Amino acid sequence: KDARIWASFFNTMYGGINMLNVFQMHLVEKQTMKLLHSITTTKDEGVLSAVRGVIDTTLTEADVPRFIIDDVLAVKERQQVEPFMTFVKLNVEPFPELSEQIVKCLWKKEKKLKAPKATNPYVTFIAWDDTTTRSRYFVYEQAGQLVGVKGVLSTEKLKGVCALCKQHQDVSLFTTKEKGEIEGTYKKYSQYICVDTVSCERN
Repeated sequence: KDARIWASFFNTMYGGINMLNVFQMHLVEKQTMKLLHSITTTKDEGVLSAVRGVIDTTLTEADVPRFIIDDVLAVKERQQVEPFMTFVKLNVEPFPELSEQIVKCLWKKEKKLKAPKATNPYVTFIAWDDTTTRSRYFVYEQAGQLVGVKGVLSTEKLKGVCALCKQHQDVSLFTTKEKGEIEGTYKKYSQYICVDTVSCERN
């Protein structure tokens, strides 16, 4: 309830618009937990001041609104985090609903491709697999438009750094291709990415 009151107040003050994207929301949450961890592991004010300085810079460079940054830096105990993040989520633009029509527009040649059922609107991308062809599909937003990427995911799994989330996870080689300059030729691009798309997006 308190979070909704604050959200209403700030929406009034700042024009009633969604001020954050999903990436910024995740970043705010990570930086808040980073500060909380520092507070619980050290009492050295010099160290805490340095941590707050890094967090301030990180969020500022990501264009997070100043008043939200100030709220992050003011966190002192775990009980503050849940209502604060509830408020933040109320000011986030959710991922666009992925309809059958949108999927058909993104992959015109794939007549049987179905749109996945999205259960979480607060994501930076939606991904799903076609196990029969080992294909993986990604949909993400770029400059206000939805973009689709299709590739083949290797069945070989190993430990490594994901090209998307930059975390050390179980990864597999993901290969995409695009038309080359000469007709009938293709260029292939490969990167190791997370096997688990849900944990990848959360990272």
